[in-house]
Parts: sequence; C-alpha cells; structure tokens
Amino acid sequence: MGVDLDRFLEQLEACCRLILDEGVDLSHIEIDAETIPEIHLRCFPGEAPKESL
Repeated sequence: MGVDLDRFLEQLEACCRLILDEGVDLSHIEIDAETIPEIHLRCFPGEAPKESL
C-alpha cells in the first residue's frame, strides 16, 4: 500500500516519547502537533491499490 511502516513507527515513537517514558505525570502532557506522523496513501478512496490488482 506504499506505507513505510518502520519509518511510521519511528516517528510515532518520537511523537509519543513523553508518554512512553516512565515516571512522567501523564495528566500534563502536551504532544507537539508538528511531530504527529502522517500516512499518505497512494490511491484515492474507493480505488484499489495497484499492488492488489
């Protein structure tokens, strides 16, 4: 489907690092919107990915 899963997981871990760290007060965590990973699919809604054809 064109998603680099390893890269996405690395970006997600970096985004959520404060949540993953032990001993952090989770009631006051703010996630930087600039670090939230995005998924860009290479097909339009309702269209089958080329790999599935």
